[in-house]
Amino acid sequence: MTSTQDPFALGAMYWPDPHATRETLVADMRRIRAHHFSVIRSFISWEHLEENRGAFDFTLYDNLYDAAREAGIRIAQTLGVYPPFWMSDELRRKNLFTTDRYQCLDIPDFYKPCARFIRAVVRRYQDHPAQFMWFVWNEPVKRPCTCPHTGKKFGRWLREKYGSIKDLRAEWGRENHVFNSTLAPASFDTLDLPLLAATLFSEKRNYPWILDWLAFAQDNLAENIRWIADEIRAIDKVHPTHANPNQLLYNGTWSGAHPWKIAASVDSVGASVHPCHFYERALTTTDPLIFDPHASYAYMNDLMRSAAGGKDFWVSELQAGPNINSGHRPFSPTAANIKAWIWQAVGKGSSGLLFWLWQAWRSSWECGEFSLVDGVDGSDTDRSRAASAAGAILDKHRDLVTAAKPVPARVALLYSPESQSLAFREEKSEWTTRAMVGCYTALWRHNIAVDFVTPDDIASGALDPARYKVLYAPYAKLVTAETGAHIARYVHEGGALWADGHFAYRGAHSHLHDTNPGAGLAAVLGCKESNLLVEKDFFSFSQTSPRRRKIQGWLFGQCLTPVSPDARIRARYADGHAAAISGLYGKGRTFMVGTYLCIGYQRKPDPGAESLIVDFARECGVAPRAVVQGDPLEVNVLSADTHDLLVVTNHAARSATARITVNPAIRYQELINLETGKTLSSPKGPSKNAVISVRPDAHDTLVLLARKV
Repeated sequence: MTSTQDPFALGAMYWPDPHATRETLVADMRRIRAHHFSVIRSFISWEHLEENRGAFDFTLYDNLYDAAREAGIRIAQTLGVYPPFWMSDELRRKNLFTTDRYQCLDIPDFYKPCARFIRAVVRRYQDHPAQFMWFVWNEPVKRPCTCPHTGKKFGRWLREKYGSIKDLRAEWGRENHVFNSTLAPASFDTLDLPLLAATLFSEKRNYPWILDWLAFAQDNLAENIRWIADEIRAIDKVHPTHANPNQLLYNGTWSGAHPWKIAASVDSVGASVHPCHFYERALTTTDPLIFDPHASYAYMNDLMRSAAGGKDFWVSELQAGPNINSGHRPFSPTAANIKAWIWQAVGKGSSGLLFWLWQAWRSSWECGEFSLVDGVDGSDTDRSRAASAAGAILDKHRDLVTAAKPVPARVALLYSPESQSLAFREEKSEWTTRAMVGCYTALWRHNIAVDFVTPDDIASGALDPARYKVLYAPYAKLVTAETGAHIARYVHEGGALWADGHFAYRGAHSHLHDTNPGAGLAAVLGCKESNLLVEKDFFSFSQTSPRRRKIQGWLFGQCLTPVSPDARIRARYADGHAAAISGLYGKGRTFMVGTYLCIGYQRKPDPGAESLIVDFARECGVAPRAVVQGDPLEVNVLSADTHDLLVVTNHAARSATARITVNPAIRYQELINLETGKTLSSPKGPSKNAVISVRPDAHDTLVLLARKV
């Protein structure tokens, strides 16, 4: 299977007009290539390709492929598995049609004709010179349906997990005397799936079956994606498969979205990133805050890089133009945004970036919107010129960019699908994401590199003190005994653990632990909860050590009691109870704060809360990618044997002045601005250390080549 990693690919989504002539398509492809784009993404929709059963019309797509080949453009082709009208009618007559965006791939009446469509497309273009990559499923989301076929799969899934129906009934019932026994199946083959699904939101007392259903949804979606990918691979063993989840700033539990499991099903993975969708619904009706667009973009890149597990990862869709009618709120990307997003993707180690869109749709929900070129007449814009300029630099310095890799992260942030599922069931869906984004943002503001790890990663040995100095666990409310044991071992062997409110509060099947925190982690953290102070919203408490200052908490405060002689109270609530405790465990150290600190920080950034997050990493010896003295800057660093590449972004609305130190041990002999080609400094002799003075304009991004001595 061909990797897409080398070189970095820059491109855009292109919708071929069904009425376009071949000459028009060739002209468009040449124009795209002239903008230094090497890839287009396109869709082949089943409903368009096979309007009548058995009659495939490839004319439009043949013309597009030939035009792309003539212009030197490669195609990342998306298989649009949207059923044609005749297929939908057949499913309706059999009472198998669903109103979801995608039909159920567990149903033979659907997946068999769908496989025929997939094979026809792959056979047609697998050997075409323009073929580059296969998008197996656009923005894969799919709640399992309640058909008998899915019911059988769920039954097999439960049998593998529980072994016997007796054990399943024991867990699903547990202490819940109100539990409706009709929901618990008599056998794995007699699940009443429609009845179970009907209780997904109404059943308040039985979490175990609901958490099982949500976990099955994640496995089932990944299996469906893998099935499409395998259909492609059976024919085309050269071009990689790809998927692009779009739920990274939301709780994707309801839709089966699990970035790690999706990534494991394909050859490369990416994300749909649309800033207009960063404006998520508020936690309360009085909370107008949004996700910080700059930190959120970095968060999604690092999340997908982590989920990819060493595979190629992409920015698979990125908003290229203004929106008014579509999206959560209107947003208009600037040329500075376009430039920054391209180079930050490079700085994160991405394999490529595809804008959504090159040219706007002429109808539908996004009519006239999201376009890189002018949405009406297709003329160049400041945005398209900025993208072209970045593409030209990438073309010119491709070898330098390809050779350099991101500086490894020494901080891990826990991504807990189990806690997400619990939050979804408790109707607090976005709290897990807000907590992770809040924690990540505090570290991002100080240029501390972050990887994300899941409980599965931890179980496989990825959480090693030699690799990660610190594990952050924001709003990790559900921690199993197994995961707790792995974390305890990590700390005992020299790692460090930071956690906030209600960490490890529940265990498997969401059952309450005997202590809080549970899963054996009270001994690790050196403290446990003795009482709970409920607050209406934000409140203040006081840090007492190592410095005195006010800290912003949110919603509640756990009164923490030391249970270890090494435990030290670091903050107190107004009534004197301990709010934060640090401790030692084996060779490692710990810190726990008893409030939803990271959610509060995401909602309303607070310097005290930020310091409480970041200072722990510093105390544990974590060095940032770059130390910035002066005005704040985002700095991403790619390093090679002979050079470093620095992507320096000033997010402020005014120019910045700062000195950047990448690594005090490194010496540079030359510093070049790749955009202007000018040498910024030519130090004399090898004694010059890696301290770089920069003055980026407002909202500008500098791309600097630092040649090593």
